[in-house]
Amino acid sequence: MSPLQTQPQAASSSPAQRKFANLQRKIEALRQTLQQWDQALPAFSQAHALRIPPLRAEHLQLQEQLLQRIEALLDGKGLNKSEREILSSLAAGHAQRALASGLLGEAQTDLWRRRHDAHAEVDLDTQEREELEALRAQLARASGLDLDDIQAETAAELLRETHRRLDQAQAQAEAAAPAPQPKRKSSAAQRKKEAAAAAAQAQVQQSLRTVFRKLASALHPDRASDSADQKRRTELMQRVNEAYGREDLLALYALQLEIEQVDPAHIAQATTAQLGHFTQMLQQQHDELELELKRRQISLCRDFDLEPRSAPQPDKLGKLLDEAVRDERTEIQETRRELLNLRDRDTARRWLAQLREQQRALERMGYFS
Repeated sequence: MSPLQTQPQAASSSPAQRKFANLQRKIEALRQTLQQWDQALPAFSQAHALRIPPLRAEHLQLQEQLLQRIEALLDGKGLNKSEREILSSLAAGHAQRALASGLLGEAQTDLWRRRHDAHAEVDLDTQEREELEALRAQLARASGLDLDDIQAETAAELLRETHRRLDQAQAQAEAAAPAPQPKRKSSAAQRKKEAAAAAAQAQVQQSLRTVFRKLASALHPDRASDSADQKRRTELMQRVNEAYGREDLLALYALQLEIEQVDPAHIAQATTAQLGHFTQMLQQQHDELELELKRRQISLCRDFDLEPRSAPQPDKLGKLLDEAVRDERTEIQETRRELLNLRDRDTARRWLAQLREQQRALERMGYFS
C-alpha cells in the first residue's frame, strides 16, 4: 500500500494540486506493476528452467551434427566456390548461435569459436573489438566524457568504468552546486549480455545511491530539534539502511515520502512552494520507477535470452514463455531440415542451388546491395 493515498479531487482544486494527484495515481500504478513483476518472475523462472534448456540442448546436438556434415562436404570434392561460400556462411551462423546458447563450457566455447572463425569472413575477436570500440564511441557521445584512456577488454569492463566516472563527475557536481542535477539518460540496451547486465546493475545502483544520499542528508542528527526528534531520525535512518541493504528502491521512496511528511493532511495545507517541492519529488520518483520498469523488461529479455514481439508485461509471462518454446522448436525443425538437405553431396548441391536462387531473387527486389 502506498504511504500516500489518492483522495477525490475537490472541484476547487488548483492546477498544482491536480498535477500532484495525477502523479500520485501514476506512481501507484507503477508500484503495483513492479509488485506484479516481483510475484510473477519466480514462477516464470522455474517454468523456463523446465521447458527451455532441454530444447536448447537438443538443438545444440543437432547443430553439432550439422557442423560435422558441413565440414565433411567442404573437405570433399565436387562443390564450386559459390556452394562452398554458402556452406561456410551456414556453419558460421550455427556456430555463433551455439555460442549464444549458454550451454557451452569453457573447452566447448573455445572449440566452437575456432569453428566459427574457420568459416566466417571476420573472426570473433575482431568482431568483439569492433563492437567494443563502437560502444566506447556511443558512451562517449552520451556521457560527454573522454573514454579513450580506458583499458577494457570487455564491454562490461568499459561500462563499469564509464559509470564509475559518471558517478564521480556527478558527485563533484553535487558538491560544487547542491541544486538538483538533471538525470542522465540511460544508454541503449547493448547486444552483448554481459554489457547489458553491467549497464542495468550500474543504473540500479545509481538510483539507490542517489535517493540514499538524499535521505541520509534529510535525517542528519545535527538537524534534530530535540532528543525525541533525534530518536525518530535514528529509527528512520535504521529503516533507510535496511532498505538500502536490500536494494529495495520502492521502500526507499516510501520512506522519502514519510520523512518529507507528504500525506493528505500536509498536502491540503501546503503552500504553492511546498506543493511544488512535493510535486518535483514525486516526478523524480515517477521517472525512476518508469526506468526501473524498463529495466525489469530489459533484464527479463537478457537473462532468459528472449526476443518478445512487444514489451513484456508481468501478467503475460506465460504467453511469452509459450512463444519462446515455439521459437525453440521452430529452430530445431529448421536445423533438422538442413540436415536432411545436406545428407549427401548431390542433395546438398540441389538445395544450395535453391538457396542461391532465393538470394538472387531478394537481390533483384533490392533487399541486398
